[in-house]
Amino acid sequence: MMTAIEMFQSNQSKLNRKVPGESAHFKTWQKVFDELADLLGLTLAVYDKDEYLLGIAKSNPICANVQLDEKGCANCDRDCGGMLEQIAKGSEFVSFKCHAHLFNFAAPIRIHGKVELVLLGGRVFRNYQDFSAFAKKTSEYGIRDYFFEDWENSVRFQNATYFERAAHFIQSMIDSLTSDSTRLDQAKKREYRMNTLYDLSSVLAMEASLEDAQYSLLQAMGVLFDIQAGAFLEKGKDERCSELHRTFGA
Repeated sequence: MMTAIEMFQSNQSKLNRKVPGESAHFKTWQKVFDELADLLGLTLAVYDKDEYLLGIAKSNPICANVQLDEKGCANCDRDCGGMLEQIAKGSEFVSFKCHAHLFNFAAPIRIHGKVELVLLGGRVFRNYQDFSAFAKKTSEYGIRDYFFEDWENSVRFQNATYFERAAHFIQSMIDSLTSDSTRLDQAKKREYRMNTLYDLSSVLAMEASLEDAQYSLLQAMGVLFDIQAGAFLEKGKDERCSELHRTFGA
């Protein structure tokens, strides 16, 4: 009997084609996309201009299991693979629903004004109806048991507006990180930061809880202003002292 790994290798999706040779340059970006995926609560698959996979942040268990099946793998190539190709050829942001009823987006990522990366993101359910449709047809996707240990990446209902704002936010963060500080004056730096914080405010409005919003804000402030550690202080019950409520870093 074939193992899951052997099945995956035999049904290799074009979405999982690794760039020939090790991409040392992307290693510097992997941590950034890991943090952005955690910040937004979305899977982020990053590809180069030639549609080779560079890395996946916050991997989705549904996609990995669907691609173990030959038919599921072909459907993934048709849906996400088709959008990947479309963006790589010059299209702009697009959101779509795949055959597994997951909601996704595809977007170009520009570095110094040129498209250098392609982002496939989301991979979450848009509503309970989509989740129900997936659950009823798991056997058609080659999934025998859809009760995965980690549902956090998938059962997070979002809409196209959230995806578009998230893609804009990611581009703003990339712009901030790649800007040449020796050539940008203070006014330009302020513009980058204000635009990014504006995008973030839209994303935060859709967070599930105040705690999630606070955590996302701390993470973004850390990247934008090179802050190594931070915390929210909340008044204690006696209102005479404050206590740490949400922290990151050291």
